[in-house]
Amino acid sequence: MAAVIRSSASATSTIMNRAGTMVTAAVAVGLIGLCSHLARGRRRRRHRPPPVTLAQRRELAAITAVPVTQQMARWSKSFPNVKFNPSFFAKLEAIRQNGRSKLVTIADFDWTLTGFHNEKGVLCKTSYGVLTSSPLVDEKYRDRAAEIKAKYFPYERDYTITTERKHELMVEWWNTVHEAMVAYPFTKTLVHDSIRHAVETNCLFLREGTSTFLASLERANIPLLVMSAGMHQTVEQTLRMKGLLHPTTEVCANTMGFADDGKCVSFTPVHPVHSGNKSFTSVPAQSGFRAECRARSVKDEAGPNVLLLGDSMGDIHMTRGLAASTVLSIGFLNDDIEKRLPEFMGSYDAVICHDGNMDLPLQILEMLSSDSSAATSRST
Repeated sequence: MAAVIRSSASATSTIMNRAGTMVTAAVAVGLIGLCSHLARGRRRRRHRPPPVTLAQRRELAAITAVPVTQQMARWSKSFPNVKFNPSFFAKLEAIRQNGRSKLVTIADFDWTLTGFHNEKGVLCKTSYGVLTSSPLVDEKYRDRAAEIKAKYFPYERDYTITTERKHELMVEWWNTVHEAMVAYPFTKTLVHDSIRHAVETNCLFLREGTSTFLASLERANIPLLVMSAGMHQTVEQTLRMKGLLHPTTEVCANTMGFADDGKCVSFTPVHPVHSGNKSFTSVPAQSGFRAECRARSVKDEAGPNVLLLGDSMGDIHMTRGLAASTVLSIGFLNDDIEKRLPEFMGSYDAVICHDGNMDLPLQILEMLSSDSSAATSRST
């Protein structure tokens, strides 16, 4: 996809596509102060690169124009577990030119904002899993839930079946889970206690850097939409327990409905949000996030810039139905790297491999904050 990058009046324009060769100096200059976050490593990843030195930052700041291949080499050195497409640099520059006042963020929850494995290699529970495998429900129900997952989960990871067939199977899976939860039945108290237990025992945990990332979005007044095919109650309560359910954060996910006696009797939307049908059309018309998107439009009818975070091929479509100006997409490829990387690289602008942290999204926010501070200084 071709993109035309218009720089400031004193800089030249650069035309670049995925096979392009040049970007302007704005990206290079923005790397000043790169990656204080890189010093925070996970114990199970033993080979973390050292922070970028002052000399390296000065070298990057002095560059006026460099080939994309050199940009990629420098970023790849600082982020060794990230694979970059040339489109990443073009889109990053476009977002920087418009500033953070024109940016919104849309992120998946399970295995995107949350981690994939903990330091002991234990898989993080999903927002449904904390309920369906809760030790607070009886063994008979847990066995039934495990049986349902064993039947349908392989289809979710099967990339040989058609899109239409996968959609049918995913709807069937979600509906079967919902029917079993209503029949059990789950209650408000059981749901609340199961989520609390999962968070407190670290069965559900946030990805390294997620807390800092969400807090940074709040400080920068950048709206966040958490679009999940999981359980609304789990997403919201987890963020609230972590002190991260900010006024600028909105959740769009499958939601349990309760009767007066506290028992779960329904789910909305009627057509469940699953891993293969995510789109902006799922966001309610009266949503505050929709209003923010309109207010942050880059130009008339152009829509806002979007930072998109996901961990599946379905997540790349979360902006479908939104008139967005520029969508900078970052994918978390947690496992099956060799098998799935080509497909991810064909869709995402950057791919974070091996259950990586939030250093890259944080660096983008830091660059935008630096740009904003510099613009404020120039205007005073």
